[in-house]
Amino acid sequence: MMSDHRFVETPVGRLAVRTRGEGPPAVLWHSLFVDDRSWHRVEDELAAERRLILVTGPGHGRSGDPGRRYTMTQCGAAAVAVLDELGVEEPVDWVGKAWGGHVGVIVAAYLPPLEAPGATVDHLRRFWAAHPMSPPA
Repeated sequence: MMSDHRFVETPVGRLAVRTRGEGPPAVLWHSLFVDDRSWHRVEDELAAERRLILVTGPGHGRSGDPGRRYTMTQCGAAAVAVLDELGVEEPVDWVGKAWGGHVGVIVAAYLPPLEAPGATVDHLRRFWAAHPMSPPA
């Protein structure tokens, strides 16, 4: 199964993004201190039925280091920039390990509804609406 590799300019710098498979999209964002290769054990099986969007976070793997501090909210905005660049308009599922899970919650909770597509994201948005908290700085 072929992979498409590209770089996407985002609010946290140039991110390496890999796509695999066809079908409903799923974003996979890894945990700290690793990169998109951390998904290798599940990637073939998931890509058999899904379009995987594997994002390598800033300062990790082939992604650029922004050379400055960045916030979780900026990471969420970076994820949205990736989806925009790839032309993803349909609902997405979010799969995140640790850091990646936090970025998914940020996307769901704090970014405008039209910038956070997807049933999974909408479900998380409803949860955070019922349990409000201040966005991180």
